[in-house]
Amino acid sequence: MNMLRPGVLVLIVTAGLMGCHSKQPDPMARLLLQPDDAALLGYRVQWHSDLRIDYGSRLNDAWVIGDLVVAYEPDNLVSVLDANSGKPLWRRGVGTEQERLSAPARSGDNLAISSETHVHVYSIQTGDLLMSFPLKYLVNTPPAVTSNLAIYGSPQGRVFATDLATGYAVWEYQMGAAINTHPIIQGHMVVVIDHLGDFAALDPLTSELIYRKPTHGHISADPIVDDDHIYIASEDYSLYCFNRLNNKQVWKRVTGHPLTASPMLAGRMVFQAVPSEGVHVFDRSDGSSLWKLPPLSRPITMLNGDVLVHRPGWLSIVDAETGEPLEEVRAKSVHRVLVDGPRDGSVYLVRDDGRITKLGPSGR
Repeated sequence: MNMLRPGVLVLIVTAGLMGCHSKQPDPMARLLLQPDDAALLGYRVQWHSDLRIDYGSRLNDAWVIGDLVVAYEPDNLVSVLDANSGKPLWRRGVGTEQERLSAPARSGDNLAISSETHVHVYSIQTGDLLMSFPLKYLVNTPPAVTSNLAIYGSPQGRVFATDLATGYAVWEYQMGAAINTHPIIQGHMVVVIDHLGDFAALDPLTSELIYRKPTHGHISADPIVDDDHIYIASEDYSLYCFNRLNNKQVWKRVTGHPLTASPMLAGRMVFQAVPSEGVHVFDRSDGSSLWKLPPLSRPITMLNGDVLVHRPGWLSIVDAETGEPLEEVRAKSVHRVLVDGPRDGSVYLVRDDGRITKLGPSGR
């Protein structure tokens, strides 16, 4: 289980086109988006990788964390790729097959992979298991990590920090209800929201309370935090914007349905998916309506001032001022799209069978 899977194959496009026999399959056919289509969107293909997942199996999820791509396969197999080259660094079985793994988190040169009951800490470079220890409480959120502390939320409403070097719980704080959303660290605070809608800002090193404030409905979507504001989508049909430093409400937008998806920030815009209505786009400064995307659309990132949008089977570049499509290409093999930043970054197209194609802005 600690050996790199023999079948893992990485196809680096530039290398794959060299020295191939004429009867071998064209590696270009494995790409999830052809170079000409990528160019229409303002991107170029940088690499293509294939995890060679067992036939009939599917990726559970994947993330970009800095210079890493981390993919979860069935049976708690975790693959880690170099995001710059697409080459596999290691592949391991993590914990037991019965553990439910949450999103990975990076702590310096280590990768922390948590389940509901345990934390497993791996060396990013070698894949060696450095630590594995039980958590003090059952958790149902991935951790927020700072200064080697992993901060979790629990179904009992406890927020607590665990030292990833020792496994010891360092502090805890009690909220009023279950915590089902990710704790978010921004600046010198960690923001935590419980299911009843209360949110608190704590010092991530000491748990000292900075402020605590209620909203007016249940919260099931992760908050989004930037330098100045906290954005919270609520099941009371409302999208809230609060000042991050003094917790005062800046604006509130009421929609036609309970909000269960996290907002997304890009440029001056806040994107909020509203069931049956599509994706509403608001101005970050005052919450005024700008335009709307069709249902099932997912804004990905900004590119040259416009917005890359994915909807099933399609990728498009949308005018940031009007919401009108500027370019649209077929992407029927793409099941999910990852990005390494909110503006002019790289994009990773992922198919559930383990194929990944990386695109970089063509201007670079």
